[in-house]
Amino acid sequence: MKVDDEVVEVVENAAAQMRDGVALRSDVYRPRHAGPLPVLVCRTPYGKRGETFGSAYAPTARGLARRGYIVVVQDVRGRYASSGVYRWLYGAEAAATHAQDGYDTIEWAATLPGSSGIVGTWGNSYDGYTSLRAAGAAPPSLSAVFASGVAERLHDETFGIFKPIYLEWTHAMAADLRARADKLAARSAAASSPDVWTLPYDAIDGDAFADLTAPFKRFLREQEIDRWALHETQPNIRVPVCHLTGWWDYVCRGTAAHYTGLRQRGAAGLHELHRLVIGPWSHRTGRSAAGVGAVDYGPAEHVYYHDEIADWYDYAFKGEDPGSYGSGAVKLFVLNENRWHFYDSWPVPWTQDTRFFLHSRGAANTPHGDGHLSMTEPAASKPSRYIYDPGDPVMSLSTWSSRAIDQSVNDGRQDILVYVTEPLESSLLVIGDASCTLWASSDAQETDFTAKLVEVRPGGRSIELAAGILRTRFLDGYESAVQLEPGTPYELTINLGPVGVRFESGSRIRLDISSSDFPNFDRNHNTGMDYWSDTELRPAHQAVYSEAHRPSYLTLPVCQHS
Repeated sequence: MKVDDEVVEVVENAAAQMRDGVALRSDVYRPRHAGPLPVLVCRTPYGKRGETFGSAYAPTARGLARRGYIVVVQDVRGRYASSGVYRWLYGAEAAATHAQDGYDTIEWAATLPGSSGIVGTWGNSYDGYTSLRAAGAAPPSLSAVFASGVAERLHDETFGIFKPIYLEWTHAMAADLRARADKLAARSAAASSPDVWTLPYDAIDGDAFADLTAPFKRFLREQEIDRWALHETQPNIRVPVCHLTGWWDYVCRGTAAHYTGLRQRGAAGLHELHRLVIGPWSHRTGRSAAGVGAVDYGPAEHVYYHDEIADWYDYAFKGEDPGSYGSGAVKLFVLNENRWHFYDSWPVPWTQDTRFFLHSRGAANTPHGDGHLSMTEPAASKPSRYIYDPGDPVMSLSTWSSRAIDQSVNDGRQDILVYVTEPLESSLLVIGDASCTLWASSDAQETDFTAKLVEVRPGGRSIELAAGILRTRFLDGYESAVQLEPGTPYELTINLGPVGVRFESGSRIRLDISSSDFPNFDRNHNTGMDYWSDTELRPAHQAVYSEAHRPSYLTLPVCQHS
């Protein structure tokens, strides 16, 4: 079926036959009265017309077509209009399936009417994953990749901790499978059932997730295993890749890691051609990035996704540069300056890791306590203590689709330690990976510690810039479990991820320490038991130390040029 407008014609459900005979269906968007043109391919499990999450595939595809490209949006194997059996993203078979189907689709797209034979791919999140898996298969017609919001490794986003938001995501993904199996009544019941959100996770009703139930439960038990592992494909990628993410994208650190990994391990001769873009966005980069949050960072946060994609391909395929991709390999939007900076590498040069030490007289609880940050090393001090109760966790304010959220809602909680600088006398430019080093103890054998970097603006709003979490069982890595000696201080390092901000004169730098960020991350039950089958929730008594022989500190990469 064809759908036309004055500029773009659409061929719906065009069939591409895979090597095993399975037909995958695509909508093909083509500029009228033009050609031959490059083809841009997106392969998605979410429905090529946005059936799962209402994603704006059609507007993005039309926008790209108006910029002079043939655009293919395809339902991946076993999803919506495409035949075959769906292989769940976190299952063992997914990587090979997406690589092979991506290869076959790209070669098919190169032969479409009006095609120049030059093919690129695009996609955000899962769709970015399918792009990179296809690139790792090295299809001969592929000439470049645009992948946004996709991490190099699963642990870049999970830290080995189950994210309960995957329950919502998997339930939404199962809708198409339930419909295929004619289980609409079960779908309705599961959507309204509180059992989906209660403990233990292992007791999830099979009808809730249809055919995804078995792989989902296997995934629950294997958080220490990296099911993503895109670093494995890097030596086989033989085309330039543009990586795009946002400062509030929960896979920002992983997207930057894939960029640096590709430069280090990718095919020779391409290292300088890869690009990294970090803007004032969240994980929902695939939509028009309208201002959603407490701060408006200007016109750059209101860009259209199709323009970011087209700017890259105008540069890669046409020798044009509307997006300034020739100005530097790394393009960063600096918050509060509200302008783009260009660099030749990530991490950026000319930064100095600067320590801001935690100080307290033992009562750093809440912003009204005695916790403060300074560059002065600590002397003798008392530890600050709090009780982490997994039955009453600190609730996530910044989630996968939000950004620039004011944190003051949680300011009254006694289970959050707050350390803050004096108002800055001059501005401070920070670009790079932030981290937090803590000396901490617990009376539990296993627990979590969280850290959050916050900008306290002169008007009083407290804006989260970056956050991280550490599960103590992974102190020695994901391969073995560590049990704490109750009451014994341990040195912990929490990776907060990339930041790019100018702290203005009069603002303050704040660090929040706690033990939960729910439902961004599963609550640690503090029992040391398997969390997927354990229903006991045990409070833990936590202490954070900062003294001469056990200094705790925030590390920020401060730019030496301003």
